[in-house]
Amino acid sequence: MWEERLTGKGKTTVNWSSAVLAGGNVYVITQGGDTFVLKASPKFELIAVNPLDESSNSSLAFSEGEIFIRTHEALWCVGNSRLN
Repeated sequence: MWEERLTGKGKTTVNWSSAVLAGGNVYVITQGGDTFVLKASPKFELIAVNPLDESSNSSLAFSEGEIFIRTHEALWCVGNSRLN
């Protein structure tokens, strides 16, 4: 559908991860630690770029509204706070 070059703050834009579709968006992380959020549509739309400032060779994992990110230094969990 489209082809774009994604650039972020990380040291490299090389990508070994799999793209993940969740909630109508496509998520991908580079080896430089930049996570790109793209609209899953025929027209290219970059929604966000989120830098971690850590290297990663893994794909993102999603579970119950949370995103798990494995870097060379840590395992991150990103999600909304929940009140019980």
